[in-house]
Amino acid sequence: MSCASSPFVGWYPIDDLPQGSDTSIQINYRVGDPLALVDLSTYTAKLQVRQNYSSPVLLELISADSTIELDSASPNIILNFIASKTENMTVFEDMIYDLEIVDASNITTRVLEGTFSISRQVTQ
Repeated sequence: MSCASSPFVGWYPIDDLPQGSDTSIQINYRVGDPLALVDLSTYTAKLQVRQNYSSPVLLELISADSTIELDSASPNIILNFIASKTENMTVFEDMIYDLEIVDASNITTRVLEGTFSISRQVTQ
């Protein structure tokens, strides 16, 4: 998936993410005209999932623990939903998320947002 330049925020629903599984989503964040891949190797990132905008965080990925990988090459964002982050979740539908990146000057950009749901795990 690709995202365009600011202030556009890409809309990407993450539906039926398998609970208790290791799942990665690869993203190419591009800006400009023509679109060019952004070197994110010096950035940090955070993704949060909530039931609504004011509810507690249900799931979080961050670049500091490598659940979000940032790079200069394609794909320049990899979201790593690891089993331990989803296996104990008790909310499965009607959630929302967004993904923000922060550059070396501490400027935050929201690059992706959408709905979020989990496909419940049967095997324990």
